[in-house]
Amino acid sequence: MKRYPQFALRFDPSQIDELAKQYGYADDKDALEAGERLLAGDYGVENLKEIVRWKSARRIGLIKKNDPSILASTLKHATSEHVTVKVAIDKLDELHGVGIPMASAILTMARPDVYTIIDFRALEGLGVKKWPKTSAFYEAYLGECRELAKQYNKTLRTLDRASW
Repeated sequence: MKRYPQFALRFDPSQIDELAKQYGYADDKDALEAGERLLAGDYGVENLKEIVRWKSARRIGLIKKNDPSILASTLKHATSEHVTVKVAIDKLDELHGVGIPMASAILTMARPDVYTIIDFRALEGLGVKKWPKTSAFYEAYLGECRELAKQYNKTLRTLDRASW
């Protein structure tokens, strides 16, 4: 397994809750509801578009280019509780308009207790400026975020919002 630089919080852990309250994105309620619908078996493009709109609205046009049946089967497979992190990220990354950061957002909205979002803002909060956009790196990042959340008794979403 390839080693990556050690992730470290770039802020005082006692500030996690306060920083999370300052979270810069608009409310993620609609995206989380779309993720719940995905888990309930509604793999239509509208749920995906809701998540994409929340994360990066400019990518919606790219998402629309995916074949609806391939999109549905990919979403079903990637959000399954039996799929590995690597497979889930890689499958979503195969969709038109989805990269590693967007794949992590889709998975996070569907299963916020299991996944977290990776992007340059969250990584800067952990001291990482450059990163390889690979599923292997996401796995390492997710593992570290899970450990930090556990260590500080926070949810992955709270830690993500604070890191952002």
